[in-house]
Amino acid sequence: MDEMFAAMHVDWQLQRDFISGDQEISSIYFGGGTPSVVAPEKVGELIEMVARRHPIQLGAEITLEANPEDISTDNLSAWKQMGINRICFQALK
Repeated sequence: MDEMFAAMHVDWQLQRDFISGDQEISSIYFGGGTPSVVAPEKVGELIEMVARRHPIQLGAEITLEANPEDISTDNLSAWKQMGINRICFQALK
C-alpha cells in the first residue's frame, strides 16, 4: 500500500502541470479499486497533496466510492472531516 501511495505522489508531480497553477479544483473523485478499503488518513494525504498545489473550491464535490461493508461510523466521520461530501456505494454482486 505504501508503494502504491508513493507512486501516486510521483504521478501527481508528473501530471500537475496539466492544470494551471491558479485553477481551482471543483471536483475530486476517488474511485476504481474501492478506495473505501484504504485507511482514511491515506485518502486525506491525497486531498492535502492536491490542496498544496491548487486551491479546492469551497463546496467542491469530493466523492469516494465505497463498499457497504467498509462503512463505519469512524470511517464516515473521518471522511467528512477531510472534506469528502459524497459517497458512491458499489452494489454487491
